[in-house]
Amino acid sequence: MWDKRKILKTVAFTFLAVLVLEAVFFNFAFWESLTFTEISGCRSTIEGKTVILSDINARVKNLVVKADNGYKTKPVNIKISLSDVANTDLELSPTEVISYLPESSYIRIRPDGNVSSLKVEFTDEDFTPAADNCSVELNRVRPFSFHIKRVLLLTLLCLFVMVLLPASPVYKVRLFEEMPPPAPKDAETELKKGLSREINIRRKYKYTPDIFLITCLTCAVWICLINIFSVDSYEHILDCYKNNNIEAIFSLQADALRDGHSYLKVSPPAYLSEMENPYNMLERMRLFKETRIPFHLDFAFFEGRYYSYFGIIPTLIFYLPYLLITGLPSKNSYFIAAMSILFIFTLSHTVFKLCKKISKDCSIGHFLLMFLTLLFGSIFIYAARTPYIYSVAFSSGLAFTSAAVCLWLHGDDNKLSRIRLILGSVCMGLAIGCRPTFGIFIFLAFPIFWKEIKERKFFSVKGLANTLSVILPVFFIGLGLMYFNYIRFGNPLDFGSTYNLTATDYVHREFKAGLFGFGIFEYLFQPVNLDGTFPYIRTIYGWGGESVDFMGQLFLDPLLGGLFMTAPVLLLSLLFIKRRASLKKHGLFAFCAAALAFAMILMIVDLEMGGITLRYQLDFAYPVALSAAVIICDILNDPAVQSEKKYHTLIKNTIIALVLFTVLFNFFTLINNSQPYSLDTASPSTYFSLKYLLFTPR
Repeated sequence: MWDKRKILKTVAFTFLAVLVLEAVFFNFAFWESLTFTEISGCRSTIEGKTVILSDINARVKNLVVKADNGYKTKPVNIKISLSDVANTDLELSPTEVISYLPESSYIRIRPDGNVSSLKVEFTDEDFTPAADNCSVELNRVRPFSFHIKRVLLLTLLCLFVMVLLPASPVYKVRLFEEMPPPAPKDAETELKKGLSREINIRRKYKYTPDIFLITCLTCAVWICLINIFSVDSYEHILDCYKNNNIEAIFSLQADALRDGHSYLKVSPPAYLSEMENPYNMLERMRLFKETRIPFHLDFAFFEGRYYSYFGIIPTLIFYLPYLLITGLPSKNSYFIAAMSILFIFTLSHTVFKLCKKISKDCSIGHFLLMFLTLLFGSIFIYAARTPYIYSVAFSSGLAFTSAAVCLWLHGDDNKLSRIRLILGSVCMGLAIGCRPTFGIFIFLAFPIFWKEIKERKFFSVKGLANTLSVILPVFFIGLGLMYFNYIRFGNPLDFGSTYNLTATDYVHREFKAGLFGFGIFEYLFQPVNLDGTFPYIRTIYGWGGESVDFMGQLFLDPLLGGLFMTAPVLLLSLLFIKRRASLKKHGLFAFCAAALAFAMILMIVDLEMGGITLRYQLDFAYPVALSAAVIICDILNDPAVQSEKKYHTLIKNTIIALVLFTVLFNFFTLINNSQPYSLDTASPSTYFSLKYLLFTPR
């Protein structure tokens, strides 16, 4: 049972500890600056964009740079150089000053001995220092600053970590703690009337509804807040829509469907139709430079017209109704937020069912570890954070796939629920219509219902209704998708990605087995790139077309690291062979094996079709995370492991550490500034507040 007094004491103690941390650690610069000797009398001059302080001849501990560039959120970038007893014009690391963050103005420096002169160069083209817009002072006392937002954020962070720590009570409370049955008043009444019938009392669990509610609401609110800090403003999407930019492709497709045709209402340049091979990127660029008529990147070009090769389902279920109702294009973040909520909701119910299949003694702590593994191991958070067209396809495909798996897993409670079978298949069909590669997950139905298949509840006369419940919804949705493909490209199986006007010619691209070794290393095992500058995580590749040893055409996008390096908890999925006996006992070995096999197939397809880019990790991260979550629950609830207390404790602590690292790393990917729609561009105030109020308390 929960000890409410102990919980309240823990919360209060944590809050007090954070207050002490706020007063001592985060204000250490204030306490230190009280010992500084103020410097005055040095000579200050301005030469061009540089403020020069000379004749200092004293130990300089800090400098206060105040500058007003007239912008509320744009920082003023500066370079500091100094001459001391050991160096002449020593250039320090570039930094910035933000007008609304006083903390950024106080810069702690550590020269060698006395400083003779110091220069502050303002590097922005639109800012020139003058007496009325900037000032530089030395060795000033830094004001004491108390930030309630920082206190609350750190308190929540500490409580989150404490909930997952091995000593937490969540590992002692059973997820399936049953509530006592209600008093049989109705039964007594019926017996008095001479009636006799069995009353089925549905099992209810004490904590399950609360855990679902808290988990889903917390994560859903968090992801919706992530979407708020987005450059996907209405002005931005309207501009993309008016200029036929790829970021409005779903609204452009909705506009075309409203007019009753499948091709986009955008006219391609004439040279595309005249080219022998319009999918040759270098030749297209040459003609563009000659004619100065641009072509539209990432549009599908076929027989003189533009099409969208993205799945049509997001357009049909959201963008087209939105356009019909409002007459305006929709922000991508609206749809991604809705898909995020669906993903989180179905994920929690998937974890609940997996826990139930493995052990009725599963704790709430095990549930949380599995849920966090699936949520962050699937790197869905990247799609939620980056609201551009690719994230629309990935987030909707993942959300509907998760919903299908969830409904199918819940479809075998006591007896097969046909409504769940039907809804699951509908969701799988929608997933295919969002991102066709997710169609491979339809075959997860076989390991999920393998027991029922062996019992002839499928693929038999008595199981005909069940079989049709799974097959027909996907079949009819597939027919609609194939008809749409046929009227566009004359081939029901052609979704149009082959005709994409991108860096790669997919029409003539050949299969390259030599890419496997390099590609698998990059997608799974590439170490992360860390440095000492906020936000500390750098991409492996940039946007400059870096070269690699693979001698052939290869599309490279910025990558944060291999899946097993950025989400190390997923390494547990590799134990599925070692755990096969236990997994077979729970009927989940084939499920894990199939999920990992599908992940490998998708990774190879992505390597051959798309190259190496972070967003393609979304294709195969989810099935790997599914397998890892199952193995976490299987290991922690294995009686043989539990009997060895030291071994069980070691395994449990290792899993908790891997989960916490995965969550922490995913948090830093949110503030990484090397990705599209990076936080420093989308919400500079949030980005720099995190930097100076939490991570760089200079």
